[in-house]
Amino acid sequence: MTTNAAGRVPALRLAVGIAHLYLGDLSVTLISPSGARARVHHRNGGARIDLHRQWTRINTPSLAALAWQAAAGSWRLQLRDLARADGGMLRAWQLALITS
Repeated sequence: MTTNAAGRVPALRLAVGIAHLYLGDLSVTLISPSGARARVHHRNGGARIDLHRQWTRINTPSLAALAWQAAAGSWRLQLRDLARADGGMLRAWQLALITS
């Protein structure tokens, strides 16, 4: 997601919809335009097959690493499948930035 919004980001909300045969294989990381990273999901969920989740700084301490980043630029979502046996698909993702 690319934005030209001015200011810094004191808060954000990340939402994803992922279909995967084994959620315990996945790692999900949000990357700011400056390259700062916040891993929000890592090998959680075991054999569940769908991940529909929202993360904020309130429920995800790792997102504090992105606090006060510049809003402008490309925000990226990195999905990694840490095992070879199963497959999946990113169905949707949404990032809401609150700027100051």
